Amino acid sequence: MTPIWTPKLDAAVADYCGVMGFDVVQQITGVFALLRLGDLRLQLWQRGARPGRWEQALDVPENWRRPDHYRVVLDSPFEVYNALQSAVRAHTHSLLIPEHQRLSGPPRLQPWGTWEFTLTDADGNLLRFVQWVSSAAPTPADPSVLPLPARMRRQT
Repeated sequence: MTPIWTPKLDAAVADYCGVMGFDVVQQITGVFALLRLGDLRLQLWQRGARPGRWEQALDVPENWRRPDHYRVVLDSPFEVYNALQSAVRAHTHSLLIPEHQRLSGPPRLQPWGTWEFTLTDADGNLLRFVQWVSSAAPTPADPSVLPLPARMRRQT
């Protein structure tokens, strides 16, 4: 699971859940949130959270903000991309970051043997979604038109 640091946990949870279609699995207010989108799980951590059982105090100013880069390894990048794209398109009118800057585009096969695409969250964090493939793995005929599986649809 990938830990993602955010200066404002509540705002990040609202962005991931309200705009990108994630669901909250567990949340400790002001400290941590575990999010789910189908089989994908992400951990959001509040920068500078008060120390508790798991985290340590960070000596950072309240207004300090440094976007980071994260790599998230997936088994099904096309399913995750399609779910994210559907959720983001449904909120195009209210996005602080335009859709074309939020998602890089469908996963692309890289020369080093990975399918990759990127997502930028409201904090400016760049998440690079990666699936390592072998030379024997079949290439989807047209991955941009894969249907959204039932397990990736948001349940309300």
